[in-house]
Amino acid sequence: MPFKELLPTSVIEQALLKLKIRYYQRLFDPIVMLWAFLSQVLDTDKSCQNAVSKVIAYLARLEVEIPSTH
Repeated sequence: MPFKELLPTSVIEQALLKLKIRYYQRLFDPIVMLWAFLSQVLDTDKSCQNAVSKVIAYLARLEVEIPSTH
């Protein structure tokens, strides 16, 4: 995800802790969703399909099981 370096996991986790937001560790947790949303908003192709394809590419690099796009 292009925002991983600009907005590291640690910064997002600190904000979630400060706001007392609890969440489960999932493929699409608040951290990945925030990165995907920012990428979608700032990309010229603002489609959900484009945003999801970026998340899938990110997960593939992590060698995580890729979810169905359906």
